[in-house]
Amino acid sequence: MPSPTGDDSDPEPAAELLLSSEKKKLAGAEEPVLVVDGRPRYHLHACPQLEGRTTIELNAGTAIDLGFTPCSRCAAATRLLVALRR
Repeated sequence: MPSPTGDDSDPEPAAELLLSSEKKKLAGAEEPVLVVDGRPRYHLHACPQLEGRTTIELNAGTAIDLGFTPCSRCAAATRLLVALRR
């Protein structure tokens, strides 16, 4: 089980793989996501990877513009894409 301290020994989950069309749809998304300073992934609020960590809320488009990639553990991109279809 990963350490919630956020130190470098805590492995980062893989990024979700996306098609270029999916990346384009997410680039303008206003839905909120969470990031951890110094970590490369953006997450949804219920992601277990965030337990015990200090997070920053951004909209998905801003997180992507800043270079964050979607967390595969909480399927951030997949769930955001489903929400955008509604």
